[in-house]
Amino acid sequence: ILLLNRVRCMEGRRKRVRESSPPRRSSRKTVKQIRLLLDKNPDDLTLDETRKLHSSPEIVAKARASARRIEMANRRKSENQPDCEDDLKDKLDQLVQLIRESEVCVAYTGAGVSTSADIPDFRSASGGAWRNPIEVMESLEKCERSPFTHMKPTFAHRALAQLVKQGHVQYILSQNCDGLHLRSGVHPSSLSEVHGNMFMEVCTNCSPERLLYRTFDVTEDTRYHRHHTSRICPECGHSLLDTIVHLGERNRSVAPMNWLAAEKAAQEADLIICMGTSLKVLKSYHCLWNSRKTTKAKLVIVNLENTDKDHFAHLKLRASCDRVMEGVTDRLDIKVDRYSPENDLLISLSTALSEDEKESHTTPDLLQPDQAAPGYVPGWLRVGIRSFSKRKQKKI
Repeated sequence: ILLLNRVRCMEGRRKRVRESSPPRRSSRKTVKQIRLLLDKNPDDLTLDETRKLHSSPEIVAKARASARRIEMANRRKSENQPDCEDDLKDKLDQLVQLIRESEVCVAYTGAGVSTSADIPDFRSASGGAWRNPIEVMESLEKCERSPFTHMKPTFAHRALAQLVKQGHVQYILSQNCDGLHLRSGVHPSSLSEVHGNMFMEVCTNCSPERLLYRTFDVTEDTRYHRHHTSRICPECGHSLLDTIVHLGERNRSVAPMNWLAAEKAAQEADLIICMGTSLKVLKSYHCLWNSRKTTKAKLVIVNLENTDKDHFAHLKLRASCDRVMEGVTDRLDIKVDRYSPENDLLISLSTALSEDEKESHTTPDLLQPDQAAPGYVPGWLRVGIRSFSKRKQKKI
């Protein structure tokens, strides 16, 4: 009897709550109806419609707020235009001042820093592999000389490396797998490649983990959840793995992700510069944003298109990464040298293959830059584009 009485009391309470607060769906529907009435010319409103507007001031306020949000979203979509030269100069002056005043500056980079090396990005409307996977794959496969055989660090890569060397930037976190930050001279201790490096193999059986840098793409035969590279560790004989983290995977090794160092740098940062990334993925890595100091850090975004954190940005520069870095290094009076294979950190760190393994890959070698390799696409990018294409077909 006591249990029945308790159940009846709970049902009665739920009923009263339901009666006192109408369902959210009906409330949204009402807001939408009011918003449509507000869009109409006041002279065209019927008597009933006018009464409806006057009788629900709270819903009218919600509808007006909803209309403002929609208008701002549409305005942001139409704002994907580069900054004019005068605006860009003013913003560059502000950025340099922020860098000079900063004690700990961290850079987060995406595919946009590598596009001037002819490497496709992922989310741009014009040539992104996420939005146009089939077109991007076809264009790469038709290339008589693959861009991945002669890719070199861009001006943005080399400028960032100089900023790190001179103490203006303390740490770089990159989503890119192309290894160009390392090749530009950024030491692994100041770099996190959170999605892996196409030139790096790792033995997870050794303790500590053994890293082997190669001068060729090690992802030729690897796939989603299949990361063995067909080579073995020279110390323990265990199978080597690539370091790529595909969409939906978790990292299997400590390096080159270096998450502990990246999280420490993010926590200490008072300035975060995001370059060439839409932040669609990076925003979900909460350890990069949610510390008490990081939330107070000034955020600068360098991207031609809108990002998911534009409304948090202290400064937004709509220009190419190379153009922005040219302006920054000029104002800081920093000389940026041209790329030279003799100064390529990846090549100097690389481990040569044993005699038995020299035929274990068919991908182009950085030590042989004259290779044309027509139609060559790195294994990690091929897997990614295939995944994007499947997801797009499901949406359709």
